[in-house]
Amino acid sequence: MTVWIHHRLSISVRLHSEVTRYLSEQRQIHRRDTEAGGPLFSNVPGQDFEVDSCAGPFSRDRRTRHGYIPHRPSVQEEIESRHTIGQHFIGTWHTHPSLRATASEPDVRSIRNLFEKSVHDLNLFVMIIVGTDPVPSSWEVSAFGNFGRIVLTPTEHLTQLNGEK
Repeated sequence: MTVWIHHRLSISVRLHSEVTRYLSEQRQIHRRDTEAGGPLFSNVPGQDFEVDSCAGPFSRDRRTRHGYIPHRPSVQEEIESRHTIGQHFIGTWHTHPSLRATASEPDVRSIRNLFEKSVHDLNLFVMIIVGTDPVPSSWEVSAFGNFGRIVLTPTEHLTQLNGEK
């Protein structure tokens, strides 16, 4: 399990190994690879977010080498479908064609608008930017809430009692 933290606000984001594996497979490694993205889900959202699953990209998304525009109806349908089985939408992920990805100004505006305009009872939304580096700790994980936007710090892989890494 990969974990990012923000000590001052006592926030942590944990990615289950299946999510880490899937996001890693979406990296833009080849010159013709286009950006990909989608929603993030948690079975138990809270101050310590566990990203249990993710979805996307969707066939009707608009994707280029340096751009990604999700097909909102497809995303909404996925969110509603997952909600019926107890999974809560907690944010978004997408790729960038750079070794160590960082959020662009449009990315920041997007997560801010999503947080402010969505109907939810969460304190924050999570945004993961996946770069080409295969090491998840090089990806950017940030959170947006009433406090604004913060970038979380990666920690070492944590081993759970069940042996997941």
